[in-house]
Amino acid sequence: MITATVIDQEHAQLSTPEGCRDIVHTDVRVGLIEALRHEAHTRGRIDVLIEDHLDRKWLRAIVTPDGQAHVDEHTRPYKSRTPVKLEPISQSSMDTPTSTHTAETTPVDTALPAVPRRRAEVGTLLTSTPMHEPAQTGLRGALSRLGIRMKPSQHELEYRADVRAVSQHWPGLRTVAIANPKGGANKTPTTLMLAAVFARRGGSGVVAWDNNETRGTLGWRSEQGPHASTVLDLLPHVEELLDPSARAGDLARYLHHQPTDRYDVLRSDDAVESDHEVDADEVDDLHRVLGKYYRLMFIDTGNSERADNWRAALAHADQLVVPMVGREDTAEAAALMLDALHARDEDSQRLAQNAIAIVSQQTPTDQINWIVERFRPLVKHVVTIPHDPALKAGVIRFDALNRKTQRAWLHAAAAVAGNL
Repeated sequence: MITATVIDQEHAQLSTPEGCRDIVHTDVRVGLIEALRHEAHTRGRIDVLIEDHLDRKWLRAIVTPDGQAHVDEHTRPYKSRTPVKLEPISQSSMDTPTSTHTAETTPVDTALPAVPRRRAEVGTLLTSTPMHEPAQTGLRGALSRLGIRMKPSQHELEYRADVRAVSQHWPGLRTVAIANPKGGANKTPTTLMLAAVFARRGGSGVVAWDNNETRGTLGWRSEQGPHASTVLDLLPHVEELLDPSARAGDLARYLHHQPTDRYDVLRSDDAVESDHEVDADEVDDLHRVLGKYYRLMFIDTGNSERADNWRAALAHADQLVVPMVGREDTAEAAALMLDALHARDEDSQRLAQNAIAIVSQQTPTDQINWIVERFRPLVKHVVTIPHDPALKAGVIRFDALNRKTQRAWLHAAAAVAGNL
């Protein structure tokens, strides 16, 4: 048995009966496959156990002297450097099976039906089994880049499905409200990360709107444009921005573009001396303006369920997202809010029933499983987000998150997209 260990992006180690040798390559998996092909050319058919630290998986590979490879992900849970007992893979399992069964000959009725059937009764002639692109990630992806077409793993298929979900465009405007009346429930990071995922994958036309009745923090956690405009600067210009002659560039002076994450931010007022609170009519006006220029809107609703602007935002929502962290108060506030929505009108009940709960770890030791189980019966989906220092403070950028957190936010966004 030959063993191989993928250590990091550029280093691997190959162990043979003669000893160990290091493999250094700009794409470590490509370098490893090249080394295994050389071993197979020298030794004949080889059986390889691969421990992949990058994807945290065990894989089994059979490489033949002609350079062909058969790869399977091992079914047992990954545990670093734990020996795995493997049964040999027979040559027959690598070959394409040939059936020796001979079907019995039966008479064929060649008579035409008395009345020709319409195409609508037969169904479409365009149905076919979908063909997946070759694998692009992990060892399977490395093999595909070397010309050995490999099917994507189940993990990669799930990733592709989430990407497709958030990349689509819907007819008409879609509005997502992010709501939890308890402060510190992660509303602002949730709003910004959902906007980032949809904008990065689906293209332009995404806006994040801070609808706090007074001072919100969405502007503090996102990049500022070449001005200091807030919602109060936009409100006096609603009618001119709704005029047919108005252009997208006219609105840009009131919003703050996020260059790397590709969405725009409408900030709430943060002036100390201001006493203006946005009311329901102004929410309606702002929604009309933003709806003219954007296809997808994420609203950070603030903390007061009783405020007119909070209720007006939910009245415009197509989807409700309920963020929480690993604290009892954020979970209890979310549950009470859902109860209150169920007691209101039919639209509010629909929002509560189809809500997506997103539960985030604020520290690496946060216990959130109990919240997840508590909310499963209350909402349509519950998604978890792992702790990530890049979400803790300062401006939030998607590229600053680690890979595991990025994948979690993509999955959360796909859950939201499923209801739009």
